Amino acid sequence: MTIKRKLLSLTITGLAFVLAISATGYWGISTVEETTAQVAAMGSAIRNHVEAGVYNDMTRIDMSAVFTAKGDTRQNKLDELAQHYRLLKDRIAKTEPIALGSDAASAPGRRVPHGGPIRERWRIFGSGDCTTSF
Repeated sequence: MTIKRKLLSLTITGLAFVLAISATGYWGISTVEETTAQVAAMGSAIRNHVEAGVYNDMTRIDMSAVFTAKGDTRQNKLDELAQHYRLLKDRIAKTEPIALGSDAASAPGRRVPHGGPIRERWRIFGSGDCTTSF
């Protein structure tokens, strides 16, 4: 084997290694991009879910305040209740497509009933209709 052939074979082997490492790097970056998008979507869903809980609590507080307040204070509390209710609906609307996943695009009118999975478990165990509120 001549030196020219040895150099040629080493060059081809080196290029094959570079190609393999490049392909592995490209695959790794594309996987990280997908995972990053999933994490960002999940973070947004969690944020909206937590904010919905906060606005739900605020609507309860506002409801109590509406019944106890009088005059202009009552009107202010009604305005706050309307504002918090709008924010609550907005957060639920933003969270719902993420919670439903890809089914939301194919069935926009579909809603998951509150307590649905728990009620389904009760039916599986054969304890009749689950009448508790969830």
